[in-house]
Amino acid sequence: MACQPRFLDNLAVRPNSYTIRVAFRRAAQIQYINDKSQQTCDEAKKYAESLAIPDNLIAQITDELDTDPSRSWDQAIAQGLPPITDNDKVKP
Repeated sequence: MACQPRFLDNLAVRPNSYTIRVAFRRAAQIQYINDKSQQTCDEAKKYAESLAIPDNLIAQITDELDTDPSRSWDQAIAQGLPPITDNDKVKP
């Protein structure tokens, strides 16, 4: 027989009104951040998909790694990305 947890509601600690109000505001902040994070992730994906991949990308990365072998290949890719401008930002 599996062990089933038993919850005793009468013994639960109930926070005071101040703690509940603070927790409410914190939950609202978390919800807001999560919503904006998803929106930002969607915009970033659209932006990334809009970029043309250079025909000589492999040669660029190879040259970067030959020049500085201590770097990782993803650092070399990141360094080669164009800067993001306001014109690049995708509208939701």
